[in-house]
Amino acid sequence: MRKIIITLLSLLLIISLVSADELNDCPGLTRTIEGSLFLTKDDTGSIVKPLSGVKLEIQSSCGNTYNNMITNSEGKFSAQVQGPVSVCISNGSAYFGVCHYLHNKNNLAGQMRVKEGKEITINVLNSQFNRYPKTINILQCSDGKTYTFTGLKIYLTKEMGVCSLVAHDNKKAYMGQIDIETVGNQIDIELNQKVNTIDLPSLQAPSGESSITMHKGWNLMPNSAFGGKLSTCLYNSERDNLFSYDFLTKEYIPSNLESYYEHYCDTNAVQCNNNKNQLVTELQFGSSWFYTPVSCQMISDSTHNDEADSSLLTTGWNFRYITKNMVGNSLEQISENCNIISAYYFDSVSQSWQNIDLNQPLGSFGKGFIVKVSNSCSLSSSSGGPPSFPS
Repeated sequence: MRKIIITLLSLLLIISLVSADELNDCPGLTRTIEGSLFLTKDDTGSIVKPLSGVKLEIQSSCGNTYNNMITNSEGKFSAQVQGPVSVCISNGSAYFGVCHYLHNKNNLAGQMRVKEGKEITINVLNSQFNRYPKTINILQCSDGKTYTFTGLKIYLTKEMGVCSLVAHDNKKAYMGQIDIETVGNQIDIELNQKVNTIDLPSLQAPSGESSITMHKGWNLMPNSAFGGKLSTCLYNSERDNLFSYDFLTKEYIPSNLESYYEHYCDTNAVQCNNNKNQLVTELQFGSSWFYTPVSCQMISDSTHNDEADSSLLTTGWNFRYITKNMVGNSLEQISENCNIISAYYFDSVSQSWQNIDLNQPLGSFGKGFIVKVSNSCSLSSSSGGPPSFPS
C-alpha cells in the first residue's frame, strides 16, 4: 500500500514537470481572475460571513506589479493579470489566512477563508537550532484552550483572548503573556529558563483522538503519532530525540520510520515491494523510541488504525503499541498464530523494562511495548469488535 502511494506520487510528479512550462510560463496571456473572501471560525473552517472592504495583494511570479484588490459587499474580487500569481491578505490586515496560488490556466481563486486576528512571527534570540522550527510554541488562552505551533509563526484570533506563551527548544524555555489587542506582528523572545524546571501546559484531545503523555527520558511512542497537529513535544533534531527499529536490517535508525522507508525504498524497490504488507504494518502499528528532556504530550489520531488489518509480526523483536481495541485483552487472546517468547513494556516514569504477563489484560491506549516471537504471525487488533455481516 505504501509503495503504491509512493509510485503514484512519482507519476504525478513526472506529469507535473511535463506540464510545468505550460502552466507557469511568463508572461502568459492576460486573463481575469476572481474569487471571494469569507470569515471562518474555529478549526472547522465553517463560514461566518463574506468580508467586504478587505484589501488583497496580487503577488506575481513573473515580476509584474498590480494594484491591491478590495472585496465588494459580497466579499467578491476580480482583477486582470498575466502569468502565475498568488492572492494574499495584505500585511497589517485584521485577518490572516493562506495565499491562493493561480497558474496560467487557473482563473478561480475560489472561496478564500480567513480568520480574524493576527499572524505573529516568533523571533527566538538564542535557540540552540539554526534551522526551523527553532522552538515549539504553546499558547494557553483565556478561551480555555491550548494551541501549539511549530516554525516561525503563531496565530491569534479575537476569541482566544489573552494567552500565556511557553516556548522551548528542549534545553531552555521562555514564559510570557501576549494580548491580541497590544501585541505587534513580531515578538522577540529569549530562552532564559531551563526547560526541566517548568511544567508545560496540558493538551485536551479533540473528539475521536487521544492524548499520549511522554515522560522525561525515553518513551516508546506510536509511529503514527509522530508529527501530529497538536504536541507540546519538540523533535527538531531527530538524531538526538528519535530512534526507530528497522525490521529488515534488525537495527536502530536515528529517524522517523516513515521518512526512512520513503528514502530506503527509492534504492531498494524490490525488497520493499516484497515486504509491503509488513512496511504498512510497521507504520500503522509500530512504535519508536522518543527522548524528551521534559514531560510533554502528543495528540494521536491512531485510533483509526483499528479499522486496518491485523498487526503482522516478524521473527524476533517487534515494536508495537496498544491500540484501542487491544485494551482489556491479553496478548494470549489477540495472538492468532504466534509463538510468543517474551514481551515487555518500557516504563517511562521509572525508565525501566516491565515484563508483560501474556494472560493479563493490556494497559492503556498508546502504551508502547516490544514482543519477541519465534515465527512470523499476527496480532488481531480488532478481536473485540462485532461480528461481520453475513455473506
